[in-house]
Amino acid sequence: MTSFELGTDLRFLLNRFGVDFSYFRNKSTDLLMPVPITYSLGYTSIIMNAGDMQTEGYELILSARIMTGRFNWDVLVNWTKMTNSVTALEENVEYIPLGGFTRPQSRAVAEIEYGTIYGFDWYRDENAESPTFGQVLINDDPEDAYTDGYPMTDMRQMVPIGSVNPDWTAGITNTFGWNAVRLSFLLDIRRGGWMYNGTAYAMNYIGIHKRTENREVYYLADGSIDFNRTPAKNIVVFNGVMGSMNNDGTPSFSGLKNVIPVVLDQNWFQGEGSSYGGGPSEAAMEQTDWVRLRELTISYDIPVGSGIISAARVYFTGRNLWLKTPYSGIDPETSLQGTLNIPGMDYFNMPGTKTYTLGVKLSF
Repeated sequence: MTSFELGTDLRFLLNRFGVDFSYFRNKSTDLLMPVPITYSLGYTSIIMNAGDMQTEGYELILSARIMTGRFNWDVLVNWTKMTNSVTALEENVEYIPLGGFTRPQSRAVAEIEYGTIYGFDWYRDENAESPTFGQVLINDDPEDAYTDGYPMTDMRQMVPIGSVNPDWTAGITNTFGWNAVRLSFLLDIRRGGWMYNGTAYAMNYIGIHKRTENREVYYLADGSIDFNRTPAKNIVVFNGVMGSMNNDGTPSFSGLKNVIPVVLDQNWFQGEGSSYGGGPSEAAMEQTDWVRLRELTISYDIPVGSGIISAARVYFTGRNLWLKTPYSGIDPETSLQGTLNIPGMDYFNMPGTKTYTLGVKLSF
């Protein structure tokens, strides 16, 4: 491994204010990785020097100490932005599976960020010159076997559907002191990153997720929705472009915005609206931004006289007391595969734990 780092450490006003900035780049070659091999050999993979990686990033630390009489305030802010890319794999090795399921799974792929999750997506317009590039295909062919108004899963090959890596992370530590009382807390901040919420996607199929509660629908004799009886809140129009499938299995896009109303009923949730029904893993990907109260400590120094005990402190410490995140699962920090370096998979994971500690510290 070769490393390069450039930084500066500045202090002002008798160390009351500080700035620490660094840039780093690490290159690792001939990494030992499990390379898939043909099952006929009796094994699923072989460990070999199969990959090169590069880690590049920036780190900024700001610190300050404010003191007025018997009150003091220490604040420490750290911000980190880092990318970790697979620069090369062994010849004839297309990718190396790192963990997950048959689909989706985390893969190491040359020239792709490490920690990228691969899975199936909806059919999308792949013509970069098309005004509807990237939009989802919504079926509008009344003669095929697929119900009009719904998107369809593209099963041709797995594609990148999200990276578990954040755009940046930050931490803010505040410590307040007034006479014998101290209060300290750490805010942990993460921006960006994705996670596969397989728990919710499986719950769709079983019918126990909250999103499945509005599935009541009534139909007319011709099979169309009875809009007079079906609750309006149950009717949706998928965002996408109307089109159909060609005889050769390729999609054809009309370029017209979808206007077909449908209902997310039991057939949908036990079909392509869930993992068990064959829906794409991309539909279960969710953002994992967060702001969490990582740790909080309150302490009081008990006055002691001369004697055996020279100092005494009573304190309370709590960890993971509060979390704000757009992720709908139990906790975006949990990992299906525990301590392995393969985050981003939530499939009935155990929740993160909150801990509370009340103690006394004595010095003799």
